[in-house]
Amino acid sequence: MHNSQVRADETPEQREARLRAYRMHNSQVRSDETPEQREVRLSALRMHRSQVRKAEKSQIEAFNKTINIFCDKVCEICTKRCYPNQVTNHKINLSTASYLPAELTSKGTILLCHRCKKHLTSKKTSGPAKAYWNNLDPGEVPDAIKQLTQPEQRLLSRIIPFVKIVKYDGLFGQYGFRGQAVLFAQDIFEFTESLPNILPRSTDSIGMVVITEHLENLNISREYNISRPRVYEALRWLINNNPFIRTL
Repeated sequence: MHNSQVRADETPEQREARLRAYRMHNSQVRSDETPEQREVRLSALRMHRSQVRKAEKSQIEAFNKTINIFCDKVCEICTKRCYPNQVTNHKINLSTASYLPAELTSKGTILLCHRCKKHLTSKKTSGPAKAYWNNLDPGEVPDAIKQLTQPEQRLLSRIIPFVKIVKYDGLFGQYGFRGQAVLFAQDIFEFTESLPNILPRSTDSIGMVVITEHLENLNISREYNISRPRVYEALRWLINNNPFIRTL
């Protein structure tokens, strides 16, 4: 700790002087060593380098093994996707898990995540809250909704969240959130009546502020356009399938 603090506080000139003295000391020690001492030193150096190479190879193999483990195991109760180390095979005990549906009890052994296994091994008389037979799974997102951009999604949302969204570097950079989120209700009925007149919305009414950076003389800002056909298609799907918007 003391040496680290001293080196952190030294000036560039002091650092150069210290390294110069260190090199001179090593050069003097090596010039004075006997052939036997030199062979011992080189042997220890070769052994150290060999250990470093083995450790690097082991770490690379462990890394490659880890990144090739996929989240492809599905809990048969909550349908949660898990990694192999997050699931176990569980033998069903009908005396303590009589609430399980017939399609599971007929299997005898089922694949469970840790949370569902803990529930089944307890003395609870009802199924897990996130069991698939509780109809909590919304299913696949339809193409009509999936193809919407973020500005288009905000046009059709009943609740508009105001939150800072940050896109990280790289072509495939992920999105992140910072700070607090504030939610505001949006009147979908009023929006649909004025839809033909407001698309595309101006920056004054879209409820979004997009800030991009400039790299030297390169402007990487983007245009966010609204597609009428996509919005209408999504709206028709919501009217036909969403009970909260069905009365539009």
